[in-house]
Amino acid sequence: MVVLNHLCLGQTLVPNAFIDRYLAAAGGDAVKVYIMLLRQSDSEVPTVEMLAESLDLTSKAVLRALTYWQQQGLLDLVREGDEVTQITLLSPTMDSDAAPRSRKAAVSGNAAPSAPGAQQTAAPVKVNVTDMKFRELVYVAEQFLGRTLTRTDTNFIIWLQEEMGFSEELVEYLLEYCVDKGHSKVSYMKAVALGWKEAGVTDVESARAQAASFDEGVRRSTRPAANKFHNFDQRDTDLNAMLLQELRAEGQ
Repeated sequence: MVVLNHLCLGQTLVPNAFIDRYLAAAGGDAVKVYIMLLRQSDSEVPTVEMLAESLDLTSKAVLRALTYWQQQGLLDLVREGDEVTQITLLSPTMDSDAAPRSRKAAVSGNAAPSAPGAQQTAAPVKVNVTDMKFRELVYVAEQFLGRTLTRTDTNFIIWLQEEMGFSEELVEYLLEYCVDKGHSKVSYMKAVALGWKEAGVTDVESARAQAASFDEGVRRSTRPAANKFHNFDQRDTDLNAMLLQELRAEGQ
């Protein structure tokens, strides 16, 4: 049983609708950003940089979280160019007809009910390129890549969602990770995506773990090998003294 001290001051109230409908599907960074926005709702609206500093996140991670909540319908964003200039929190609803989007891409078609205990196979995903959520994803991708998306770039994002089953959050993290490594070519990003898929990556948290494991493996493999010259057994024999002794013996 959880016991609350109702005399505590300075409380931040989290709506039950958020806990019941959105919490389970949201990533850790997204939850941090949402709660911080609730905390500061009575004060001046924070900027992306302020949120990043207070939560020990990167600005890109905060932007990804804000875009996620905008897609979920929990806030509105006003942008001027590449910057978010206004953040408006919206009240979560318990309307049963407005089911929250999961972190996986939306599935088209109706799945047939399966027998109890039977393993379910993910239904095929179809991306609607005119949908506002996809356009938001394209916008974020352009910020990460620093260019207007080409047809190849756009087809790659569609492939990530339709064929790989990556959520919007996971697509954004993939782009961020690759760009931070200095790679923005589709061929490199596709190779990383295939590696994550093979490793069982399903969300941003597991992608972070996989990326950290891979980076550590690279660091170990690129460490310089031990110099065998420095590891040979040292001897106490003074060669100079031996040579001097021989020269003296020959001179006698």
